[in-house]
Amino acid sequence: MQMNASIYSRTRAQSGGIRFRVLIVLVTLCIVGFAIYQLLHTLGQNQQTNHRKALAISEYGLMMALQEVPSGATPPSAIARTEYDEGWYQVTVKNHSREDTLFCTVTSVGHFGSATERRECILRLEISDSDTSWIRKSMR
Repeated sequence: MQMNASIYSRTRAQSGGIRFRVLIVLVTLCIVGFAIYQLLHTLGQNQQTNHRKALAISEYGLMMALQEVPSGATPPSAIARTEYDEGWYQVTVKNHSREDTLFCTVTSVGHFGSATERRECILRLEISDSDTSWIRKSMR
């Protein structure tokens, strides 16, 4: 009888140890999973913030270029890479024509952190009588 009792108590102790180990593994996996979730959530929020700031910087660069639009046939000038609000922007200008209309595409690229955003404005040269001016056709 003593032999059966010791076998029974040994298997019961072993199964209790296994349950405890499984519980420790499950708790550890839950903690690691929660930590990974929090890390990814924080990184996602930071990336959203970077994109918003890059968009604001690119819009600022576009605004700076469009403020310089002179009256007359001269299109706005490009702006080299310029530091602004812990990021930078750069404005390029490309002229093109379609049929008898002259267009100018002003592109501003804003960069903040790891994010880059682009904004474009297409201008059309309007000629009326002896006066010429650049009119905004579209923005994207």
